[in-house]
Parts: sequence; C-alpha cells; structure tokens
Amino acid sequence: MNKISNYLLLLASALYCFFLQLIIALLNSTFSQIGIHCFVPSLFLFIPTLLNKNSSLVLIIFNGFILDYHLHLPLGFNVFLLLCFHLLTQGNFKLSDNYNSSSSITLPIVINISFFVCLYCVTQLQIFSKNEWNLTKFFTDLLASIIMLLIFLRPHLQILKILTSKTRSLPIEKSLVKE
Repeated sequence: MNKISNYLLLLASALYCFFLQLIIALLNSTFSQIGIHCFVPSLFLFIPTLLNKNSSLVLIIFNGFILDYHLHLPLGFNVFLLLCFHLLTQGNFKLSDNYNSSSSITLPIVINISFFVCLYCVTQLQIFSKNEWNLTKFFTDLLASIIMLLIFLRPHLQILKILTSKTRSLPIEKSLVKE
C-alpha cells in the first residue's frame, strides 16, 4: 500500500473513531438520566490491518485523546492505557477475519474491565473526581459497558473492514506517487 492511501486510511479511521465517540457520548448523556455511564475504550484499540506501525500508534494516541476529552478524564489517562495494552498485545487488535471467535470477544472485555478497575482505583483516590464510584454503580456501569461493547463490536469491525477495502481499491495517479 502506498503512502497516500495509508494517510487516507489513517484520516478516515480517525474521523470514524471521532464520530463513534460522539455517538457513545450521546448514548451516555441519554443513559445518565437513569444513572448509567458506558465506557468502552477497548473498542478504540481495533485498527485497520493496512495501517503501518507508526500510523497505528498515531491512531491509538488520537483515540486516547478523544476519550480523555469526551469523558473529562486527566489528559493522557486513556492514551497511556491504550498504548500499554496495544504494546502488550503486540498490536493483535488488527482487524482479522475471525472476529466471531470467543477469544476475539473475551480480550476486549478483559481490557475493558481492566480500564474500569484503573478508573475505579483513581476515583477512590479522589485524584480528579468530585464524586467517587460506589461498588453498586461500578458494577452497573461495568455491565452496561460490556453489553454496549458486545453490541458495537461486530458493526465496528465491519465498518473498519469496509474502510480497509475501500482504501485498498483507491485509484492513485502516477503523478502523485514518488518513483
């Protein structure tokens, strides 16, 4: 894949992730009326397969900053955790054809739970939160987030697959590509 289509895929993926976060923020504003908050950061670890290593890291950092901004978390909280999980799994969140297997579903759930535990510990220390989570709210939010993750995971992966296939089939003029 040439550089131009790689940059276009990065831009399209970043825009898609931004709009996905806006949709989740709208759902959270609706659910907040009944006291539920959904937090699905593991959804933003999935990246298209055609992105090179540097572009993948840029997309993950961008997604972390978007999550920090929309969830009013300290700057770098999600960026640090997303990068850690990306590097720990060696980028195994690349889009694959076997996203229906149980292992591809359990890993995002485990990562989502670990994000919740980190966020719960930080709020218990009252570093940045005005009010802390109690255990009932913690488990309610965790259950709602896992359900939302299971609902969004399959369509999210299909949209990323469409983005990848559209980028692969882009006609690039020879005058734009360095030879």
